[in-house]
Amino acid sequence: MTPALTYFLPSLKFSKGKIILFVWLFFSLALVNAQQVKDSLLKEITTIQKQQSFDVKDTVYIDLLADLGSELRFYNTDSMLLLSKQ
Repeated sequence: MTPALTYFLPSLKFSKGKIILFVWLFFSLALVNAQQVKDSLLKEITTIQKQQSFDVKDTVYIDLLADLGSELRFYNTDSMLLLSKQ
């Protein structure tokens, strides 16, 4: 352990297994959160599309599409193409 870590965390022993477990938990929680954000945006977009006064030029609708696009940009580029045509 480095001297800085020894100073701040003198009694903790870090093993490779604990570090790998921590990293895995961190990234799995981040992925779950990303999926929830995507699902929430899709739900809001669907709700707006079902309204009788729906207009494709509605700024709220366009902003939601842009937000969804930024969430999908690294995961599914085919979906981004379909989304951009809306």
